[in-house]
Amino acid sequence: MKGGGQRSAFRLSSEIIIPREGSGGLKWTTDAADHVVDGRDAFLAWCIARTSGDPGAAFDLFAQHADLTRPRRDSRVPWTLKDAEAKAKTFERKQRRGALPNRKVKGRPANGDWSGAPWSAADVEAFNEGSRHKAGAE
Repeated sequence: MKGGGQRSAFRLSSEIIIPREGSGGLKWTTDAADHVVDGRDAFLAWCIARTSGDPGAAFDLFAQHADLTRPRRDSRVPWTLKDAEAKAKTFERKQRRGALPNRKVKGRPANGDWSGAPWSAADVEAFNEGSRHKAGAE
């Protein structure tokens, strides 16, 4: 198992964690070696979304973590970069239409306070001014 022994997900790198059973409406199954063996089409769609629609990066991710010893479903055709390119086009169309699910992060916002309200212009200026003074003192 890669990166830390978690049971519900495995770590691809320091930045990407691949869920063992899928994500959202996309479901897949992994084997003992952490390769996606069932639901590879859904996993490729997840890879496309995870790489912001970059078919090359998505297919690299897919090829590293999916069982490619078997061809695509109901065919003898192997998985290729063209599959990722087709998914990336669909992803791009859905993104333009605003048809992708909104995956809001839960918890404290990256900016603002616990209420979720963003900082006011005066708060931002005070922060920047404090940062300038600190940088000048060093």
